[in-house]
Amino acid sequence: MFDNDPPQRPIERSKYWFDDGNVILQVESTQFKLHKGVLSMYSPIFRDMFSLPLPPDECLVENCPVVVLPEDNSGDWIHLLQAIFPRDQWLDSCFTDAVPTFAEISAVLRLSKKYDISAFRGQCLRRIKSERPATLAEYDDEKVYVDFPESMGDVPAVNGAIISLAREIGLYSVLPSAFYDLLGTRPPIDENIPEGISVADQLACFKAYVEMSKDYAQSPLRWLQPGPEACVPCGGCTQRLACSSMLGRTMATGPL
Repeated sequence: MFDNDPPQRPIERSKYWFDDGNVILQVESTQFKLHKGVLSMYSPIFRDMFSLPLPPDECLVENCPVVVLPEDNSGDWIHLLQAIFPRDQWLDSCFTDAVPTFAEISAVLRLSKKYDISAFRGQCLRRIKSERPATLAEYDDEKVYVDFPESMGDVPAVNGAIISLAREIGLYSVLPSAFYDLLGTRPPIDENIPEGISVADQLACFKAYVEMSKDYAQSPLRWLQPGPEACVPCGGCTQRLACSSMLGRTMATGPL
């Protein structure tokens, strides 16, 4: 019989491989040789895990137990360990004065929630909240708190990533601002809805756009509305069809 299972990737050692380490974490096909004491200092989850005795038939690698973390991402762990073990070439990491990348922030927030790592979580939350704030005064702040690389694409993709992360880690305070930014760029038709957000959030986008469009028509452009006192087209207009067409396009540009 033929084996239809895809071939497994070979195990690789990461750059976080300490000769005096006493535990190996395996994430996907990458292994990290670390110190139980350091992990325990940052995470009560690991502290409790390491307090349990090893089974007598435990398989060891270089005299170290191997802890497999099947649901984690190796890239996320590299970002977290970069914060725990900073080095000169990583001075642009998310825990210095430099602006961190969204990948760094996301990785630390995901793992800090899962393993109850509070050391870096606060700073990451402050940066994300500052990018998508809850007050108008903060919204007008033009300072950059998170680096969103060009590879992420345009504004809808960035806000889609923020919405997905916020749902994943329970950071609900940034959602109104993220949805507002998303809807402010273009109408929420299929090609303008970023990949990755849930069906429920897509429906929320459509409903919010309808309501914002109603408010839009009743506030800054109210004077353009048709009626007895309509200004466009005016009574003496000689190009009523052109003016009406332009009015329709103006009213259809969106709520922002």
